[in-house]
Amino acid sequence: MIRKIILISAILFVLMFSQITGECSAATSDNFVQAKQNIFSIIDKGDYANAELAINKICSDFSEEQGLPEALYWLGVRYEWLGRPEEANRIYQQVISSYPGNIWSKKAKLGNARNNAISLILLQNYKDAKQAIDNLINVYSGDPNLAETLYWIMYRFEWQNKDEDAKRICHFLLIYSLSQG
Repeated sequence: MIRKIILISAILFVLMFSQITGECSAATSDNFVQAKQNIFSIIDKGDYANAELAINKICSDFSEEQGLPEALYWLGVRYEWLGRPEEANRIYQQVISSYPGNIWSKKAKLGNARNNAISLILLQNYKDAKQAIDNLINVYSGDPNLAETLYWIMYRFEWQNKDEDAKRICHFLLIYSLSQG
């Protein structure tokens, strides 16, 4: 049952994510888009030292680019999902400090909390992970991105074969979704 829910959720997320990436600002320059894609490729190759240099370069070369906070956020997500929590945290912190009040700063704060919980799960520190998740729920209970965040945490529990913990989050998500109308 939980695997079906996760599969359906994953499909919905992919559909939603494909819409988000296609809606980039029309003002985004081709050079910026190419630089951003190059960084994703460098990260995917595991060349983290050069990725850091490329991130610093895109920040200086395109400091006025409207899409920079969003690009940085998604770079943080990429690091997070490649099991590089320190790099993800660094980028999330950069978005938070450089773009206060921006929607991507808010997402980076939630991303930081998610990254912390997932890092604890990957370290198999389940007691502290549960505490981090409870804190995340308390702090971000009104955030429209909370359900997605919890989904990804649930997914990480699944990967660790921690089905009871995944079910706990799934149960919370069902109740939370019903309460949100």
